[in-house]
Amino acid sequence: MSKLRKPSSSSLVRSRRKSRRAGNWVLNYLSTLLNHTTYNLRTIYLLTYSDIHQFILPTLLFGLTASLSPSLLSPTPTPHPTQTKTPQISLTSTLLNTPRALLWIWSNTIICDLCNQRHPESIREDSVNKPYRPIPSGRLSAEQARRWTLYALPFTYALSVALGAARETPVMYIVLWMLDELGGREEHWAIRNILNASGFVGCCVGIVPIFRGHGGGEAKFSMVGWAWCGMICGVITSTLQVADLRDQEGDRAIGRKTMPLVVGDGVARWSIVGATVFWSLACCRFWGVRWQVWVLEISINVLLVRRLLRERDARADAVAYKIWGVWLASLYLLPLWYDTTSGGLPLALSDYIHG
Repeated sequence: MSKLRKPSSSSLVRSRRKSRRAGNWVLNYLSTLLNHTTYNLRTIYLLTYSDIHQFILPTLLFGLTASLSPSLLSPTPTPHPTQTKTPQISLTSTLLNTPRALLWIWSNTIICDLCNQRHPESIREDSVNKPYRPIPSGRLSAEQARRWTLYALPFTYALSVALGAARETPVMYIVLWMLDELGGREEHWAIRNILNASGFVGCCVGIVPIFRGHGGGEAKFSMVGWAWCGMICGVITSTLQVADLRDQEGDRAIGRKTMPLVVGDGVARWSIVGATVFWSLACCRFWGVRWQVWVLEISINVLLVRRLLRERDARADAVAYKIWGVWLASLYLLPLWYDTTSGGLPLALSDYIHG
């Protein structure tokens, strides 16, 4: 037998160098991948940052409360043709579906923001009002945003189908097309408010089946549910100009016809005050809630009115917009107050049907 040759010291050194180079290459690749991933995640966060408190979280709250409110959902059919059953409410399963609902609303918000923020008028406005956004800050180009939209749109719709919002998501995309591709954002402020309110309510309707899971008929709205969605649409249509108060400088620069610029800052503020007071009273009356809830709604209204009328600058208006989001969220909670304190129909509908 021939003796095994012991490797020389030079070959050992070469082997160690190769291993070190391979290890360095892997580390460099992982470091580059991590940097690209964190950079893109930061870009997505900045893209949707202004929508988190005023759109994403309130929509999640609407879906959560609607899913836990039997009065908003239609009775489901049973094998017996003349009988139905009340939708089954499970707090545990509803809460477990929250990550799925968040994934749906956030992915669709990304599509909306990519479509909106890549247009030249929006870039000019954001350069003044929201310079932190990815395109005006240079993190993302308008062409890159277009390509992101091209690739993300079919993925997001496939995700919506998988999560149970196949019918509602196309309605949102139609509203988005009308706003951004047909110039709805640049039309009269009333048209813009109506389209934006339609998008808001479309998301609210679409998120309920995701919270409910694949429950078939258990995710359908009742007459009360659709009436409530109609009221929320009216709420947003008549108060959404609160978002335009803080953006007047940028809107003026691009000639956008927002309510504060068309009818005047003072008129716009008083219209918000009147609408929020009216809708607070109307929604509390609709649900027939207890006096403690009325006090809560009035207290939020007082905070909003004080901010709108006493402090009139961009920073104060940004705070007013956040208070408006809190007020909207408090309205979304009203079905839960009703369902835990009353029985039968909401008070307003009960008066209408039985009186």
